[in-house]
Amino acid sequence: MRILIDPGHGGESLGTTKGRFPEKDINLKLALILYENLKGNFEVSLTRHNDIYLSLKDRLKIVDKLKPEIFLSLHHNASEEETPFYSEIYTSWTTVSPSYDLAYEIIGELLRRFPNREFRVLPSKFTVLKGKAKIKLLTELFFAEEVDENLIIEEAEILKNAIFEISKKTFAKDRDIYRSFGKYSQPRGYLTTNFGKVIKNPKKGDWAVVLGDGRLFWDAVEIINRIGGRLYHFGMSVQPSQFHTAMKISRTNYKKIIFLRYGEPYVRFYHTSAESGRFAEDLARALNYPLGFSSSFICIHPDGIRVELISKVLDEKVADILAGL
Repeated sequence: MRILIDPGHGGESLGTTKGRFPEKDINLKLALILYENLKGNFEVSLTRHNDIYLSLKDRLKIVDKLKPEIFLSLHHNASEEETPFYSEIYTSWTTVSPSYDLAYEIIGELLRRFPNREFRVLPSKFTVLKGKAKIKLLTELFFAEEVDENLIIEEAEILKNAIFEISKKTFAKDRDIYRSFGKYSQPRGYLTTNFGKVIKNPKKGDWAVVLGDGRLFWDAVEIINRIGGRLYHFGMSVQPSQFHTAMKISRTNYKKIIFLRYGEPYVRFYHTSAESGRFAEDLARALNYPLGFSSSFICIHPDGIRVELISKVLDEKVADILAGL
């Protein structure tokens, strides 16, 4: 596995200067430690080994030349006044991407050491994430103000362990509803997510299936393969709320909209039409789930079916029942 580590900033580009050291120095020190931790097991390269300036185009040229399996651009945040510390990872802006798989491996390692840490995994159009790498991440795991020598060593351990874990994953030759998407197959329920894309189904049915959780991706693909329609997903960086996604879908005049998410089993119908209530009753009865009413999404046009299906496991039974109703 080829890994390219990119210490952000360098030379006249200092990054934030709020910490004990300029960010460019923190990034480089972290990169060098991580390089040493990985080089005996992987083919590892650095975009820079010392304090030099590289433009974004320079970095992209290196990525495109090496075509690594993993590209990590290392950065450290600068906080505003009274901003609580949290961790951020940015991924390339794609629907199907193993970048999310590694991102959540990193988050898992982070939370084992810092269980109360808040985190964000966000898609981004950062230039540095546009290169020809299979997995592309820009990490900001810690704020520069937090960083000392010990924390840099610990951050390198977090990244190393996550990379070792992702390297053990096997290639998913046949995608199925029990695997999250991305090159590296993950256990069912893994937190991989996709953002802001529409998948057209050749059946061209009148269903719109909306994901509230990226772990549902292949479940939802299985469902629309049986009932037709389109698959939508709302994400925190694409739509500020479910409401806006619902309004967007309503403009397409779909007659049947089902919102999917994981959680305690439940079926909720929206006050849009008597048909919604009848459908929700049939669905809840077939699945043996509780039934309830929701006042959300009342601005969706009033025709047709609007139902939310919440389930711990959305398996083939659910797809069969939906197709039969």
